[in-house]
Amino acid sequence: MKLRRIIIKVILGVISFSIGSLFGLLTIDRFSSTPPPEVQPIAGDYIAWYFGSSMSAIHNTKKNMDIPPRVIGYKTNGKYITIRQHPDMPQNAIYKHVDYPEYNPDNHYYWIIDLHRDSIVEGPVNYQSFKNRCALLHIEDSLTLFKQ
Repeated sequence: MKLRRIIIKVILGVISFSIGSLFGLLTIDRFSSTPPPEVQPIAGDYIAWYFGSSMSAIHNTKKNMDIPPRVIGYKTNGKYITIRQHPDMPQNAIYKHVDYPEYNPDNHYYWIIDLHRDSIVEGPVNYQSFKNRCALLHIEDSLTLFKQ
């Protein structure tokens, strides 16, 4: 009789533990999983990552070169990609650390990527420096209309 009670308690304990573990795993999975990013090709090896409805980052699939979150917009003409960014601070650890000149949480920063050289030509810089560099590179105004 006593042995029977012990066996029943052990069985009920194992069942309770199993149900609790399953509920815990389902809860962790529900709250920890984020939807996979949507990817949009830009030009060359560059893609834009979208999380939900907002653009997050621009990534080069061949090199370890990213424009970190939050990219607000970009334009390309097949030679250059121009980018307007409002950086997340503190910076996300999965991206290479970027030094933002005269960082201010209200500022936007601008980047220029040369697709032929597959490199960042300029950035992050303020709008005036961006416009000056665009003029030097003969980048048409249709790619520089990102004024704050």
